[in-house]
Amino acid sequence: MGRAKVIYIYILFVFFTGALSYSQWEDIMPTSMVNKILIFSIIGFTLIAPKRRIYNTPLPKYVMMLAFIPFISMFGAHFFHGQSWIDCINATLFNLSYLIFFLLVRWDIQEKDLVKMIIVFGCIFSLIELLQEFTYPKVWFYAQKDLDTLSNDVRNGLYRFRMAGIDFAVLLFFYSFQTLTKKITTKHVILLVIGAIGVYLSLTRQIMVASIGSAALVYVFAKKNKFRNIIILLVVFSIIYVNADVLFGSFVEQTNDELDSDYIRFLSYNYFGIEWNNGNVLKSLIGNGFPYYNISSPYGREIENLHSIGLFASDVGIVGMYALYGVFYVAICVGFLVYAFRNFRYIEPYVKMYLLFMTFTILMLWSFGMSAYGTTRTALIMYLIYLNIKKNKSKYIVKHPANFIK
Repeated sequence: MGRAKVIYIYILFVFFTGALSYSQWEDIMPTSMVNKILIFSIIGFTLIAPKRRIYNTPLPKYVMMLAFIPFISMFGAHFFHGQSWIDCINATLFNLSYLIFFLLVRWDIQEKDLVKMIIVFGCIFSLIELLQEFTYPKVWFYAQKDLDTLSNDVRNGLYRFRMAGIDFAVLLFFYSFQTLTKKITTKHVILLVIGAIGVYLSLTRQIMVASIGSAALVYVFAKKNKFRNIIILLVVFSIIYVNADVLFGSFVEQTNDELDSDYIRFLSYNYFGIEWNNGNVLKSLIGNGFPYYNISSPYGREIENLHSIGLFASDVGIVGMYALYGVFYVAICVGFLVYAFRNFRYIEPYVKMYLLFMTFTILMLWSFGMSAYGTTRTALIMYLIYLNIKKNKSKYIVKHPANFIK
C-alpha cells in the first residue's frame, strides 16, 4: 500500500505537468477535467486517511491560507472584470492542490521516497531537453503553441522548450551537489551533471544564476571547512568565467540589449504593480482574481490581449501575485519564507538551496498560485521543510539546550 501511495504522487506530477509539456497531451487527455478530478481525489484521500498528529508548526496554516485566499480574489474577477462565478471557480480551483501537504502528512510519505521522485523526474526532464536539442525539428515536449513559435525561441544557439518540470532539475542539481559535498561518488557526479544540463537548457538566466548562487551560498557557509569551500568555489567560478563567452555569450548580449531598450518586463512591473489597480484599495487587498482562459470569459480575453502586447503577470513574480491575489496573499507568501529562514538551521542543505532559489527569483518567477503543478510543487517543498524541522529540531535542542532556556 505504501508503494501505491508513492505512485499516486508520481501520477499527480505527470498529469499536473502535462506529462512534462508533451505536445499531444491536450489531444489525448481532457486536461482541465482530469486535473479537477485529481484535485478532488487529493481532498478525498486526505479526508479518509487515518488522522495523524501534526507536528507543532505554523506550516499547515500557511498551506490553508495559500489554498483558500485565492477564492476571495474571485470577487475581484467577478465585479471588476465581469467573469462569471462558474468561470471564477474553474479558474481558481487548482489552488486546492496545496492540500496535498495534508495528504503527505497523513500518509506519512518519507523524504527518501520524495528524493527518489525528484531524481526520476529531474533525470527524465533533463535528458529530454538534451535529446531534443539534437532531434529538432522532430520534438515532442514543449510549451509553445506551435513549432513556428518554438523555432524563434533560440538562445545561445539552443532551442528553448519551456517544458514544465524545471524545478525537478533544479532540485536534482541541489541534492546531488549536497551529496557530493559529503562523499564523492560516480553516481552522484553523473546526477549532478544531468541536473546541471537541465538547469542550463532551461536557457533562463535567472534560473541559472539563482541555482548556482543558491548552491554556492549554502556550500560556503556550511559549518565545516569554510576556507576550503571558498577556495574550491573560487576555482569553479574562475573556470566558468574563463568559458563565460561560450556558455553564456548570447545571454550577456541579450541582457545588454534589454537594458538599453524598454525592457518589457519593466513595463509589466509597472502595469501589474501600479496601473492595473489604479489606486483601487479593494483591488489591492483582494486582487483581481485568476482569469479563466475561455472564450466565455471577458476577463480571460482581457488577459489574452495583454499577453499579445507582451505583458505577463507570470513574468513579474510576486508583483504578479499581488495583482491577481492581493496584498494579503503576498503577505502569506512572505510570512512562509520568513518562517522557513528562521528555522534554516534545521533544514537539509538541498532544501535550503531551493528556499534561496525561491527567494532570489521571487521578483521574476512564480513559486505560488500559478498552476496545479506550481502549487503542488510548492506544497512538496513545504512538506520537505516540515519533515526536516520535525526530524532535526529535537536533535538540535538536545545538543544545544541552553539556546532554548529562557
